[in-house]
Amino acid sequence: MVPAYDQMQAGKPSTLTKWGAWVSSTHCFDATLFGLSAQEAAMMDPAQRLLLEETAAAVAGSGRSLAALHGSDAGVFVGCIWSEWGEALALQQGGAGRVGPRWLTSSQVVTGNGPAFMAGRLSFTFGATGTPLGDPIEIGAAAAVLCGPWARWAPVALGASKASQGHAEPAAGMVGFQAGLLELQQAAAAPFMHLRSLNPHVAAALEQAGGASSQPLLVAARQSCGMPSKGQAGTEASCGVSGFAFQGTNAHVVLKSATIERSNCSSDPSPAAQPLWQRNK
Repeated sequence: MVPAYDQMQAGKPSTLTKWGAWVSSTHCFDATLFGLSAQEAAMMDPAQRLLLEETAAAVAGSGRSLAALHGSDAGVFVGCIWSEWGEALALQQGGAGRVGPRWLTSSQVVTGNGPAFMAGRLSFTFGATGTPLGDPIEIGAAAAVLCGPWARWAPVALGASKASQGHAEPAAGMVGFQAGLLELQQAAAAPFMHLRSLNPHVAAALEQAGGASSQPLLVAARQSCGMPSKGQAGTEASCGVSGFAFQGTNAHVVLKSATIERSNCSSDPSPAAQPLWQRNK
C-alpha cells in the first residue's frame, strides 16, 4: 500500500490509505464441498467464500459433525458490511450486464434498499449517526427502560467495546458480543478505557430518566464493576449487546449466565486420529 499511497501524495489518483491488510488465495475455494458449481463460486464475493470456509473450520474444530448439528438449536452471529464485488465485476465487464453500475443511481439506494445493504428490502428515512448525537439517544433509550418504575433494582453497568478495541466497523457487534460473554464468565463488567469525563449530553439523558445517582444505571469508569452471581439471592447476571448498521438496521441480543456442563471428552492423553473434515460418511 505504501507505493500506491506515495503516488497519491504526488498527485496521482491511487489510494488515501497508507496501510492495509490483504487476504490472499481467495481463488483457492473448494466449491464442491459446499455444493456450488465453479461458475457460481467465480461470481461469489470473496467475503462469502471466506465466511463458508471459516464456518466449516469452526464446525470441524468443535469436534462435531454436520449430521450432529443438523436440526439442533444453534446461534449463528455474523458481522457484515457492504460489498464492492459487484461493482468490481461490472468494471471488468465494461459496465454491461445486470451487475453493472446502473444500480448506483437507482432510487432504491436512496431509501436504503441497495444491493450493498444486506438487511433486505427495507426502507429507512431517518438515522441518528455520529457520537455526539447517537450516544445520548441510545443512552436515553436504555435509561428509559432500565431505570423506569417497572425496572428491578439491580446493578446495571454500561460498556462500550470501542473504548478498548477501537472501531471494528462491521465486526463491532461481534466484538461487543464476545466482550459480553467474557464479562458474564468473569462476573464483572469491564471498565471504560480512556474515560476522563462523561459526555454532558449523556449525563443529561441519564438525569432526564430520573437521575444518574439514584437509579441503577451505572457507568463503569476506571475499575471493573461486579455482577450478581447465579444463585446469589436467586439472581443471575445478564447482558444486552447492541449493534447498529450504517443504513439504520439495529440488532440486539440478550445473554444470560449459564452453568458450564461437564465435557464428555476423554482425558486419555494417548494419540488418536481425528479427521479434519468429513462431508460424507
